[in-house]
Amino acid sequence: MSSRLKIIYEEVLFSPPITNSSQAYREFMSIWDTSTIRIVEKAYVLFLNGNNQVIGYYDINTGTQREVSLHIKLCLACALCCMAYKVIIAHSHPSGLLKPSELDILKTKKFKEACDLMDIEFEDHLIVTNTGYFGISND
Repeated sequence: MSSRLKIIYEEVLFSPPITNSSQAYREFMSIWDTSTIRIVEKAYVLFLNGNNQVIGYYDINTGTQREVSLHIKLCLACALCCMAYKVIIAHSHPSGLLKPSELDILKTKKFKEACDLMDIEFEDHLIVTNTGYFGISND
């Protein structure tokens, strides 16, 4: 049995550009299952075009109360398939603390390096809670 990656394209009539972390946070919260945000870590990636408009997103993974895997290879495969120019990732901290861990910082660096190799701009990595966010790359 073989596996396939299925990409579904749905045209969006208008997507306002995301030009800062606050706008990215609002976009993430519009797709996030907020009923689990204080229970487990979860991660998403936004795919942007050259005009900073969202062209798609991917539900990367649901983790534990303390960790979530980012699956960089799969995220970049999806980014390449939809011809994303930029990516923004986010993951939740069920604790409500917005301070990045050493592992969060290491994962951000690794994700950015992988994006650089694929000629995809890595915009930011947000830590999100239901009350706020912290941008690891920009703050």
